[in-house]
Amino acid sequence: MFQPSEAFRQQWQISSLCTEFTATLQPCIEEGVSRHFVHQLAHQVVLDDRGEILPSTDRQFAVVVRLRRTSNLLPHMEDDLRRLHYRPAETLYLSLAAGDPVVRARMRLLNESSARFIELAEAGSTVRMVAVSHRRELNGAIVIRHYPVAVFSEDERLVWVHPSAHGYGLIREGFPLRQRVRSLGPRRKRGRIPELLSHLDHATGLPGWFQYAKEHLIELGIDEEPMYRAVLDHQVHLMVQRSIFEDADQALRVATQQFMSGFESLFGQGGLNPAPGRLELA
Repeated sequence: MFQPSEAFRQQWQISSLCTEFTATLQPCIEEGVSRHFVHQLAHQVVLDDRGEILPSTDRQFAVVVRLRRTSNLLPHMEDDLRRLHYRPAETLYLSLAAGDPVVRARMRLLNESSARFIELAEAGSTVRMVAVSHRRELNGAIVIRHYPVAVFSEDERLVWVHPSAHGYGLIREGFPLRQRVRSLGPRRKRGRIPELLSHLDHATGLPGWFQYAKEHLIELGIDEEPMYRAVLDHQVHLMVQRSIFEDADQALRVATQQFMSGFESLFGQGGLNPAPGRLELA
């Protein structure tokens, strides 16, 4: 039996960026492709002068599962959907960049996630989903994509969580015992701040500077577990102090944009809640 939504969100520290609802999972087969298994997403094909296909870059892989929602989304989202004359198709949509060279942990995560989702679909059990939800238009029809943050069983046990969910403050920390893959890749070696501004950490999907600034705050004894706002402010201070940027406003814009880019690469761009392109700074 699922506990009331408000109590559940408070217990698991669910971010207001996330929707939370109950659903049953179903296989997803489109144009003969079983999308509930790991597959490469369609991408632009580039040809050379001889008509040969050039090597692909930024390859994206995904696991897509249909779901039948059995509870409401947030009120303003339901109001938005009621304006449609049909019930849009809804899917659980887990997508990851393969990396170049390929980050093996991401392939293992996708395979493990696919197996878990298929297992839940075959059991026919109702699950509680925590997701970042997006409305999209495909072939002239509205669809809802739920980028998964966490999945709970009917008895409220955590059965799957996205490795980046904790770092981006979407849910409290913790992994289920059965989940073997708990990061997006190996952690990069600690580098200097200018170098850390140019990449996302393979392990967490967070900007490279985020872990550096967080660890620096902890080393200084300022905060045992600093939140995003404190880490961001400290990073801005470091960048100005070391003359990487001339002023705090410029440093803040760059750091915030990289944080946003990392978040959207994992949990989708825009969305229905609370407003496209806006993150909490708590």
